[in-house]
Amino acid sequence: MTRVPVLQGQLNTWLVEEMRQLPDALYVPLGPKVGEALEWAASRAGIPRAQVLSGLPHPSGASGERIAYFLGRKPKALLSTKTNAARLDAARESLIYKIRKLGGRA
Repeated sequence: MTRVPVLQGQLNTWLVEEMRQLPDALYVPLGPKVGEALEWAASRAGIPRAQVLSGLPHPSGASGERIAYFLGRKPKALLSTKTNAARLDAARESLIYKIRKLGGRA
């Protein structure tokens, strides 16, 4: 979405403007592409990156193994080679850090 001019225009016209109107909102993208788009829009709207809680796996059926690992329901040793455990671990840690940091907000 952030690399296609027509979609960039839509993000700028609609999402960036809406984010400016909701400066205290939290944004929870489901999947990496939506996360990329929300982080891109947030940077243009002046929204801190900590308010974009990127890192959750996409909730499609094809992501079942990633979701199970992310939630701690499947051990790393049983993952297929298609699942990047390091990326999921980093995303989970980033989310935990952001949520803890947001816990201090009034």
